[in-house]
Amino acid sequence: MGVRGRDILFWMFVVTCIAVITGRLLNRPVLFNFFLFLFFGLSFLSFYPYYYLAKQSSKKFGLGVVILLPLWKPWGRFIIRKTFGVVEQVERMYEVHIVVKKGLALGAFLKLLEHDLEIMQGFKGTLFCWETNAPIPGRFRKIIKQRQSEGKASWMTGYWPMTIRIPFTSKELRKGVDRYGYFITDC
Repeated sequence: MGVRGRDILFWMFVVTCIAVITGRLLNRPVLFNFFLFLFFGLSFLSFYPYYYLAKQSSKKFGLGVVILLPLWKPWGRFIIRKTFGVVEQVERMYEVHIVVKKGLALGAFLKLLEHDLEIMQGFKGTLFCWETNAPIPGRFRKIIKQRQSEGKASWMTGYWPMTIRIPFTSKELRKGVDRYGYFITDC
């Protein structure tokens, strides 16, 4: 489900945890809430092996600083439709994660990122969505702005609506201007 799904599962876990504790303190039956608590907790924790597998498959694609998290199509359509309006049919959906390697100079990072973005353009009929404060090469910003008029891309300042971030995640700790959006490659 990507990071948005992980965040929702985290908050559902917190809510059910509070419900279980409150139920126990008030001497109420909590079995159903306890099973919800276990379900959301295990689902939240299952994100990390999923992320590791996505990292391995991204390396197989030849990507250096980008990790592609596959999105479940109904979930991907839901978040894009709720945020930007109607989305056309695509074969695959990915959430793009840019990983900044420590000790890498900005110029080298931008070259690796541009290489990865060129590889991603070769994925036909694919929707990529992202949220980042990493600098994006100017050539790709121009492509995104050009595709906005066709309704196949978006580039917004801020962060994805609909979810509250998990406290103390890296996005919360870093400073900079976040941008989010999506891009659909040609079939």
